[in-house]
Amino acid sequence: MLPLLLLVLYPVTDARKRIHGYRASTSAISNWSMLSSDSSLFSLHEATYDDEMAKTHLVTDLPGLPFGYDHRMYAGHVSVHEQLLQNKGTIFYWLVESKHNPESDPLLIWINGGPGCSSMEGLLIEHGPFLAVATGFDLELNPYPWNRKANVLYVDQPVGTGYAAVQEGTYARSQEQVNIMFMSFLRRWMSLHHRFKGRRLFLAGESYAGRYIPHFAHQILAAGKDFNLEGVMIGNGWTYPMVQSESFAEYSLAHGLISQQQKLDYDTLLAECRARYNHDPFAQETWIVCERVQNGLPNLSGNRKIGIMNIYDIRGYDTTAGGDWPWRTTGEKSYLDRAQVRKALHVGHQVEWTECSDQAEQALTHEDMYPTVNEFRAMLPLIRVLVYNGQFDWICNHLGVERFLDGLNFEGSKTFLDPHRRGEWVSGSRLAGYVKQGGNLTFVLVLGGSHMVPMDKRPQTYDLLQRFLDNSSFEDVQANGLETQLLADETLVEHRPRVEQHLSSIEASVPDAVAGVQKLGATQPGVQLASKTLSSNLCIVSLVSLGIVLGTILSPLMHRAWDAYHAQASAFDKYAPMLS
Repeated sequence: MLPLLLLVLYPVTDARKRIHGYRASTSAISNWSMLSSDSSLFSLHEATYDDEMAKTHLVTDLPGLPFGYDHRMYAGHVSVHEQLLQNKGTIFYWLVESKHNPESDPLLIWINGGPGCSSMEGLLIEHGPFLAVATGFDLELNPYPWNRKANVLYVDQPVGTGYAAVQEGTYARSQEQVNIMFMSFLRRWMSLHHRFKGRRLFLAGESYAGRYIPHFAHQILAAGKDFNLEGVMIGNGWTYPMVQSESFAEYSLAHGLISQQQKLDYDTLLAECRARYNHDPFAQETWIVCERVQNGLPNLSGNRKIGIMNIYDIRGYDTTAGGDWPWRTTGEKSYLDRAQVRKALHVGHQVEWTECSDQAEQALTHEDMYPTVNEFRAMLPLIRVLVYNGQFDWICNHLGVERFLDGLNFEGSKTFLDPHRRGEWVSGSRLAGYVKQGGNLTFVLVLGGSHMVPMDKRPQTYDLLQRFLDNSSFEDVQANGLETQLLADETLVEHRPRVEQHLSSIEASVPDAVAGVQKLGATQPGVQLASKTLSSNLCIVSLVSLGIVLGTILSPLMHRAWDAYHAQASAFDKYAPMLS
C-alpha cells in the first residue's frame, strides 16, 4: 500500500498529465504566443471580414506542396474580440476545400484537444490532403484525405494554441470564455467565407475536444438559422471525467499493466476521488485528488529510465509515457516552424508554432474534472452523434467512454443497450470494429486504434467519415457469431419435422419394395440376381430422393442467405478503401 501511495502522491517530478500530453513541463520556454500590444494581429477586431479580406488569405505558394495538388486553400487569423470578452487575441484557421465539389459539399470543422493542442496535427499527421514527412522539409499526398468530399476547416483554438495568438497572457480561463471565442471566430469566419452560410455543417475532433464539441454544438444550435449543424464526430473524447477515471484501473488490469493487488489498492484512492466528486465536482480539492488517479497508474507500469507505458497507445513503452508522442516520429513541428511556411499561411514572423501550449493548458486545467455529459445529452434529440474509440488508448479508453454512453438516458437508449444489436463494422473487406447504435447515437470501437485513430487507421476512419456524411449504416453484420449460430440452429429446428416426415415415408417404402422382389426371386431363381441389383438401386434411389427433399426444403433458405450476403457485400464495398 505504501509504495503505491508514494507513487501517487509523488509522481515523476518532470511530468504532469495532459489529455493530449503527459509531457515534461515547458514553463521555462519563452511565452512564444504572447505578442506585444502594438502587433497588427491585435487590430483584426477592427477589420472588415469580407471577400476582399478572404482574397488575402488565399494560400498560393506553400513550400513542399506535392506536384499536381491544385485545390484551393485559405489560412489566416481571425479576431475573437467581443463586448462580452474584451480579448484582442486571434484564432488561426486553415481551410482545405473539397476535391469533389467545394461549392456544394458540406463544411467539417476539425478541432484537436489538449486543452491547448494545435489542430494542425489533424491536418498534417492524421487526415489532411497531405502529410508532413519525418524530416519536416516536404509534404506527401495522403491517399485517404477527409477533404475528398468535404471542405475541412482546421482551427487552432482557444487563443494561444498552435498558431493562434494571445495578447499579454489573456488566455481563456473557463469553458465559457472558450465558447465566446469560438463563436466570435465562427461568425467572423462565415462573413469572410459567406458561401458557407447555411451549408451542411459538421463538427469533429478528438481527446479534449470531447469537452469542446458538445459546448460548441449547443452554442451553434442556439444561434439558429445562421448555421445548419447536422452532426458531430468525437474520437477518444474526454467528456465525463469521473466515469472515465473509474475505468483506468480496470482497463490497466485487463491489459496486464497492473496486478490484482495493485488494483485493489488503487480502488481506495478512486473511492476518495468519487466521494469528493459527488460532494462538489467543481472544487479544487476534487481536481487534486482525481489528478492523482490519472498520474499514478502509468507510474506503476515502469519508470522513465527503463520505459513506461505510453498512455496514448499501450502497445508502446518509452521514457516519457507518450509525452513526445507522436511528434517525435512525425515532421509537422519542423515543417510549421519554417519561416517560409509561416509566410505562406499568412502567420507572420512573430508567431512560432508548438504542438501543445503549456500556458493555454494551465489556464483551463482546473476544469479538467468538469462533466460535459449534460451538454452531450442535449445534442442527441437534435443532431446525429458519432463517437469512435481506438482499442489501445489508455487515457480516453473505450471502456470509460462506452460506460458513460451506456449511462445516458435518451430516446434510443433501449436499442443502444440491446446486446443483440451489437454490429460488426467491415472496412476494406476486413473486420474493422464493433458498433452500437440507438436513436441519434452511434458508438464504434476501432480495432487496432490508438488515441489518435485517424493517424494509425487512415483508411478505416475515412470510411467512418464517408458513412457519417452520407448518413449510412456502420453495421455490416448485425449479429455476432454466437447469435448467428443460434439463428441457424433455430432454422434447422423449425424445419426438422418436415424433414423427418419425408425420411420416415421413404424408409417405410423401401422394405416393402425389397420384400416383393425377394418373393418373386424365390419363385423364379433367375430373378435373384436382379433382386440384389434392384435392392441396391432402390437404396440409391432412396438417397437421391432424400437429397431432392432436402434440396427442396433448404434451397429457398440458401437463396435468401445468399441474397442477404450479396446485399451486405454491395453495401460495404461502396465504402471499402484498401487496407494499409
